[in-house]
Amino acid sequence: MSKEKASVKKYYETFGWQKTADKYGDAYFYPGDPRKSNIFYYSVANARLRRNFKHKGEFFLDAGCGAFPHATFSQDFNFHVCVDFTKAGLAEAKRKLVNGMFVMADLTNLPFKTSVFEGAIAMHVLYHLPRDFQANAVNELGRVTAEKSHCLIAYKSNLEGWNALVSLIPQRLRRLNKKNGEQIMPMPDRPPLYSYVFSLKYFENLPSSGYKLKFGTAFLLGDALSSTVVPNGFAGYLVVLIVLFIERFFSGTAAKYSAYPSIVIEKN
Repeated sequence: MSKEKASVKKYYETFGWQKTADKYGDAYFYPGDPRKSNIFYYSVANARLRRNFKHKGEFFLDAGCGAFPHATFSQDFNFHVCVDFTKAGLAEAKRKLVNGMFVMADLTNLPFKTSVFEGAIAMHVLYHLPRDFQANAVNELGRVTAEKSHCLIAYKSNLEGWNALVSLIPQRLRRLNKKNGEQIMPMPDRPPLYSYVFSLKYFENLPSSGYKLKFGTAFLLGDALSSTVVPNGFAGYLVVLIVLFIERFFSGTAAKYSAYPSIVIEKN
C-alpha cells in the first residue's frame, strides 16, 4: 500500500470514523452548516443528482461509502453495495443500512464483474487517492458500471475557478494548506489527511474505453463557504434558491466555480 493510501486509511480507522460523545472525529473539524437553509439546500441538490439514476436496477454501488451510505440514491435498486477500505467505515455503514451488502476493497481494484452495477456513486473519495491512481479508479468505476447506466463522482475544486469566491472568506476561516494542488491538512490531535485535486481538464484528457465523462456541478456551495456567505433567515433561503437555480440550469458552466464539481461516467 502506498504511503498516501496508508495515510488516508490511518486517518479514518483511528480518527475520522471513531466516535466521541456520539460525534465522529471527522465532524469536529468539518462540522458542516446545521442551519435549516443548508439542510434544504442539500435535500434539493441531492434530488437533482439522483436524476442520474432514472431507471430501476438490481445492484447499486456506493464506492468509498465510509460511515455514511448514500441510501437516498439507491431507492430504486434492489441491492445497495457499500465498498470501503476501512473496517471502521464499513462497521458504521452496517449500523445505518440494514439491507446493504458490504465489501472491503480498493477503488483502484474493484472485485466485481464488468458492467454489473446499474447505478454507482463515489462521493468525496476520488481526491483522497494518490494522484497517480485517480485515473485508474475512474476506469475501474467505468468498467463495473452497466451499459446505459451512470456513475456519479463528486470531486472537489482545485481552487482555480473557486478562488474568487473563497477570497470572500476571512483568512482565519480557511483550513487548507495549499501547495501545488496537494493538500495535507494537519490539525491538533489527529492524523493528517491526504488529498490531491486535479483540474477538470485533467479528466477531460483521460483516454476512456466504452464510456464518456460529463462534467457538471455536484454542489456549488461547500459547508465552509455556506456558513460564511449565506445569511440567516429569509435572505439565506433566497441565496440558496439562486444557487439551486444555477446548479439546475447552468450545471456545466458552473462546474469550474463549484466547491464540488461532478464527473458523471456515462456508459455507452
